[in-house]
Amino acid sequence: MIGDLHCHTRMSDGSLGIEELITYAKRAGMDFIAITDHDTMAAVDRAAVLGKRHGVHVIPGVEFSCREHKSGYKAHIICYLPRFQGRLEGACSKMLGERIRAGNQELQNVMKLYPVTTELVSKYSSHSRAIYRQHIMHALMELGYTDKIFGELYEDILGKNGRCRVEKQYLELHDITELIHQAGGICCLAHPTQYAPIDLAVQLAESGEIDALEVDSRNNKPETMDELAQLAKQYKLIRTGGSDFHGFYTSRPEPIGTCITKTEGITALFAAANNLRRE
Repeated sequence: MIGDLHCHTRMSDGSLGIEELITYAKRAGMDFIAITDHDTMAAVDRAAVLGKRHGVHVIPGVEFSCREHKSGYKAHIICYLPRFQGRLEGACSKMLGERIRAGNQELQNVMKLYPVTTELVSKYSSHSRAIYRQHIMHALMELGYTDKIFGELYEDILGKNGRCRVEKQYLELHDITELIHQAGGICCLAHPTQYAPIDLAVQLAESGEIDALEVDSRNNKPETMDELAQLAKQYKLIRTGGSDFHGFYTSRPEPIGTCITKTEGITALFAAANNLRRE
């Protein structure tokens, strides 16, 4: 029993629709898949129906982009199996509002440099809750200005110091971990060393703010893998794995199942959710 517990659809910044994602997950040998779109759970109900049809168990989830304002560290937090989804709506709406604001402004900035139009970008963003940078880059690819989503052009206009980039105001990390537990969900720190040193993962584990740790992710720094595995074991955190699948919208090949969660992790995830429901 295996699962890819970190996948995005076109509802956020993935390139595949819900059914396409589930179909390919089945063909890739996944028994479970988690839909973890950014700041929305709009895909999970339909995904559950389609999952039953295709023989794939769908775990509902959502990924929040956060920042610990005290340290300045950025982090991605995944909520799995929330019992009270409605309690997450405020945070989802707030972050989506920021994405919409920043995405629209970035598009306006890019339109000053290139003859791209809102209509062309909408061709790729229409299924999403916001305009993501991948959508803008896909439009520029169609116009022949680049041959890849992430490359020199991306770095020039939308990368970390890009000319057209607009920064978002992220949610406070500790508020999100508290909210996820209020919603009866399992709180997981995704790709723990991608944006912050491992110290942040240690801090969250010690404080009991996270229940799971995404140890198996290519976004983690390779030299930290053993330490992350030990951290999960020491604090009895659920060890998860996922590809952070975005389909075509990726900087390197990341097929479904590149990183997986094994039987022990999946079983522990459902056990923890059931325990929360009995409390």
